[in-house]
Formats: sequence, structure tokens, C-alpha cells
Amino acid sequence: MAVDWEAIKFGRKTVGLRQKFGGQVDQAVSIVMEPGGAEIAAGMERWAALVGDFGEAWPAVTKLIHRHNARTFASEGAATGDRRRWAELTPRYSAIKAREFPGRPLLVRTAALRSALTGVGPGSQVVSSRTSLEVSARGESRQIGEYHQRGTSRMVARPPVKFARSLRNKRGLMFVVSQMLQRIIVDHRKAALGVNADVMDAASVERRLGSLDTLSRRRTE
Repeated sequence: MAVDWEAIKFGRKTVGLRQKFGGQVDQAVSIVMEPGGAEIAAGMERWAALVGDFGEAWPAVTKLIHRHNARTFASEGAATGDRRRWAELTPRYSAIKAREFPGRPLLVRTAALRSALTGVGPGSQVVSSRTSLEVSARGESRQIGEYHQRGTSRMVARPPVKFARSLRNKRGLMFVVSQMLQRIIVDHRKAALGVNADVMDAASVERRLGSLDTLSRRRTE
């Protein structure tokens, strides 16, 4: 990533997920997760070290983030994060947009940014490794997103990426992500302790993936 704006890193720099997600906040419309070094929840962080590969969780987490971003766009910012609706357009630009792009809502002109952040367009980007995941936009969509996320001297900010970061909010995006990661960590803990040696067999993996998929359908804030 050459430029990483609005990146939320779950890593050594976090203040603890029991409070809220902290760490490095840059400029990019991307959410970067590194759960291996994070305090997933009280008493769980030391077990996270047992998990050498969080790859099982990433498809479900990606789906959750894309669905979350879709709600942000559908509600024009009012359903997620601080629940503040994006600012209205200026009268002058509103008239231009109504004439040239009739019926298009806020932050949707060509729909490229919305498509990128909801996983249905060519500007969508998902980069993963065994221990990290980035869900973001790329190319021109990324640049457009930066202008809206941060605002400019001529345009107020209308952040397309927004979410509740506190783990005390059980409807928050970060809370649900932490539940997904815990689902992986708990089974690795059982295997390490010999409590349930078959947690890594095919049937257990299928059940775990089903649980992750169910979590991916939660309505998050």
C-alpha cells in the first residue's frame, strides 16, 4: 500500500480492544486487521498467539465489512459509526448533479466508489495473509474516497468508511469481528489443551465456517 488512509490496525500499538480499537489511523479507506498481536478480548489475547493462520475467518470478515459499507451508503451515513448523516450538497452543486446525474444519492455519481467499498466493482481490493486482512478501495476509487473521507478545502468530509469502534457496543462492527476471531481462537485453544482434539477435522471446520458465515450477516454499526 503506497498510501494508507483511514487504516485501522489491530496490532501491537492498540490500546486494547476491550476499550476501543486504536492503533494507527492513516488516510486510507481501508480496514487493516492484524489479530495475532491484538487484545481480542480479556483473557483471549495470549491464546491468539496459537493461531498461525486466520485465513478461515477472512472471507466472512470481508463479507461483513462489505455489507457494513453497503448500509453506510444506503443510509447516507446515518446507520453506522456516529450515525450522523452526510452533509447535504451545496445548492449550486445539488442543481448540477440533479441535472447531470438525476436520482443519484449522496456520494454516488458514477457508483464507482460505492461498488468498490461494497465488493462489487473493479475498484474493490482485498489483500490478505495468514495473519492480516485489508479490505479497501484501489485506483481512482481510492483517490475519490480519500477526498470524501477527509474532506478538502472546497468540500466537507462525508466519510464512506465509518463504524463504531468500541467493543462495548455489541452491534458495532469491531465487536462482531472480535467474535469471529474468538471463534477461531477458542478452537485452537481447545486443540492446544487437548480438550477436543478433533476441532481441526473436516466436520469441525465446516461448523466453524457456518458460524462465521452467520456472524457475517449481522447488522453492524
